[in-house]
Amino acid sequence: AHAKRGIENILAHRLDKGIAHLQKALLYCPTESRYNYWLGVGHYRKNNYFAAIVELKHVLEKMPEHAESHEYLGYSYYHQGRIPLALKHWKQSIQFRPKNDNLKRWILKAERELIVESDYESARSAHFTILYDGKRADLLARKVLNLLEDAHFEIGSVFRFYPKGPVEVVLYSEKDFRSVTRSHHWVGGLYDGKIRVAIRGWQTVESELRGVIRHEYTHVLISKLAPSAPAWLNEGLAQRLEGDG
Repeated sequence: AHAKRGIENILAHRLDKGIAHLQKALLYCPTESRYNYWLGVGHYRKNNYFAAIVELKHVLEKMPEHAESHEYLGYSYYHQGRIPLALKHWKQSIQFRPKNDNLKRWILKAERELIVESDYESARSAHFTILYDGKRADLLARKVLNLLEDAHFEIGSVFRFYPKGPVEVVLYSEKDFRSVTRSHHWVGGLYDGKIRVAIRGWQTVESELRGVIRHEYTHVLISKLAPSAPAWLNEGLAQRLEGDG
């Protein structure tokens, strides 16, 4: 009963309840790797990547050809910034599920990121990690971190929600942004698990940058609170909140 309820709650994005039920299920059946897999998925969806990795590696010790565990282990490493490890597990997953076209797209994008971001530097604040071209953007990166922390508290207060794990942010030149995201020329930022911002000239106007950051951070919160929200609501809220404050 605990296992069934746990999986149902994970699928419904009631993550705390799902994790609690699955942990109880493992007390009764500690060798049932399926429960570890769903625990890993639950922790991943909560952005608790370390705990997800522990559970998914446990599955793969017993079931090394479990494609879904390789896939989610790859996602967890990816969001820790460990892209080579992510690619290793994603490619193993594809060996066992060769028709997983969505994962193939993740692999291609991660490979582009490795090329573009190979000499980027990193910085962090209380709630964000940021990658940027250190040759040109030290001052801008600090400015962006301040704007992100403002968004964390101001937009978080609107939703009454503050994510626990660090949110990843990447600042690109416009050329690098197009190379990684393959987005249209009018797109200045997006959120796909990371906030990605195109810097149109490294002396970007702060008010423009602030709007992009608040817009994308709203997408972060909606993705965590209501991952099934319709696109019109997601985009409408982001547009509404990008100019507040």
